[in-house]
Amino acid sequence: MVRSGTGVFNQTGGIHTVNTNLILGGNLGTTGAPNGTGTYNLSGTGILSANNQYIGQYGTGTFNQSGGTNTVTTNLNLGQTQAALVHTTSQAGRSM
Repeated sequence: MVRSGTGVFNQTGGIHTVNTNLILGGNLGTTGAPNGTGTYNLSGTGILSANNQYIGQYGTGTFNQSGGTNTVTTNLNLGQTQAALVHTTSQAGRSM
């Protein structure tokens, strides 16, 4: 979702299918420092499905879930590198 810079995706309903990789915070700047910040907010009746999810690949990734369903079919990567920062929240009783 965000390779460089900052991005926020809010999903409150419907179906969001990612056929390859969902990446939140996934880039190193030209100096080698993380510079990507991505946030995904899943709530209500939203359904997210992705083959792979990278929450904090190189940069800062935040995944907030207060409703809906999150399905990962292959790999869920939290803080893939030492430079990554990861933030996740999920309410009790929710599927992640």
